[in-house]
Parts: sequence; C-alpha cells; structure tokens
Amino acid sequence: MEINLRNHSSLHKIFYGLAQKYLKLYQDFPTKKIYFFQASVACNFYDDLTNINLLPSKMRIQLNDYFSNLESWSYENILYFSCVQLLINPQLVFRKSNSLITFSKNNHLNRQDWHQIVLEAILNAIFVLLKMKQPQKSKELIDNLHTMKFNDNFILEKIRINFMSALIDYTSTKDNSHISSLLLSIQNLGLDHLYSDLKFAANQIFKLY
Repeated sequence: MEINLRNHSSLHKIFYGLAQKYLKLYQDFPTKKIYFFQASVACNFYDDLTNINLLPSKMRIQLNDYFSNLESWSYENILYFSCVQLLINPQLVFRKSNSLITFSKNNHLNRQDWHQIVLEAILNAIFVLLKMKQPQKSKELIDNLHTMKFNDNFILEKIRINFMSALIDYTSTKDNSHISSLLLSIQNLGLDHLYSDLKFAANQIFKLY
C-alpha cells in the first residue's frame, strides 16, 4: 500500500516505520512469534491514528485464529490482546473480553500488575467496539466489567470507566454535555496525559456517530 508520509505527524511516521520494520522481519523470519506480534501492535496503533490497516490479510486471519483458539490467559497474551484489538473482528473482541473478565474473577487476580493489564485490555475493548459501531456490545461489556472488584488504587481506571460509559450514552443521545463536563474535571485535576488521551478518543467517537 502506498502511503503519503508528507501528510503524517511525527507519531504517525513512527508507527508506520515500526510497522514496516516488523512486517519485514516477520517476512524474513516467519517462525518468530515476537515479530508477528510486534508487527500487529504497530499496525494496530497506526490504524487507530489513521484508520488505515497495514496488516496483510493473511496475518490478520492468523491473528484472529490465534485468539479464537486461545484456551488460557497468560500475562503475555493479555498484553498482546490489549494492543491488537482493532485488527480482530468485533465478535471475537467481545467474546475474549468477557472471557478475560471471567478469568480475572475466577483466579482472584488481586496483584496490581495483573489487575491493571486486565482492566486496560477491557477498557480498550470497550472503546474498540464503539469504533467498530458496536455500542450495545460495549455497554454489555462495561456492565460485566462492573462485576469485578476494584480497590482504591485504580482511580484513573475508574475515571476511564465513567468516561467510556459517557461515550456509550452519547452514541444514542448525541448529547456531549456529560463528556465535556468529565473532560473539564479531568483537566482541572491536572491529569494532562489522561485528558489528552480521552479528548482524542471522544473526538473519534463524535466523528463516527
């Protein structure tokens, strides 16, 4: 695919370069799982910024097959799942996200590092499903997420959950006042990085709905 890099920001160019690098490495070393996932992750982030999919269809099928056939969750697989969801079909994103919530509850994942990556993966999935025009699946997933227990260390994650709920509501009401109010509160708290991320996310949803 020919891409005009002159219209790209520096961040776009970084992910485009990484995608090309790891796609070439995987082409040269097709048995190296790490290159397959590094290429997929870079393509996912590039897709998020540009809505352009660089991942070859054969690799996309492989990626969907990998998670479709996944029988148990490891720390590594949760990280990969969290970072490639735009390249996975929405039904599979929804099914594996619910599976991950069940896994978390059944195994009492109380260690903060494990709990954090599970939350990150589920929150990413909720947003990805919104981008894929599946707001009902996003709502069902966030309802299931509320069945998990969170301690007070997950303040930022709780803010993101509330923000995702507001985005889901927006898809049906087209009223962005709650979203604007949440963004203002986040900005006033001095959470600049979170504010920037969530404002970018909101603008993506406004354009889609």
